[in-house]
Amino acid sequence: MVIGGLYFLYSEGYLVVEVLDEADAACLEIPDGLVLQVVVNPDPARDTDALIDAVRALPWRDGRPFAWCAAEFGRMRAFRNYVRGERGIGLADRYISSYWMLGRTEEGHQLEKREDAASEVAAAGAG
Repeated sequence: MVIGGLYFLYSEGYLVVEVLDEADAACLEIPDGLVLQVVVNPDPARDTDALIDAVRALPWRDGRPFAWCAAEFGRMRAFRNYVRGERGIGLADRYISSYWMLGRTEEGHQLEKREDAASEVAAAGAG
């Protein structure tokens, strides 16, 4: 099970994945130019910062990156806050989405996602 995948794409980039077990990442085929970092987290409900901590530890490169994230809701928010707030990556240079939320049904996740999106729009209008 992949908990989240985060990319920073320049002409090269990083792929950081959070998995329950090292074997979960064994089948990944990584394109040339990407550096894979596997974050093994056997208890993702308890250790919610493992993925974003690994991302923050990456060396930052010169240039204009594109940030991509498909992850669990909490990890998505942490990644978005990092790339937007700490790294200043604008909307045109990022795609960030959650596909599920720990502890929520799909309906609960979609509700949280809509509320989060509305607060993002409001914050963008205020900033």
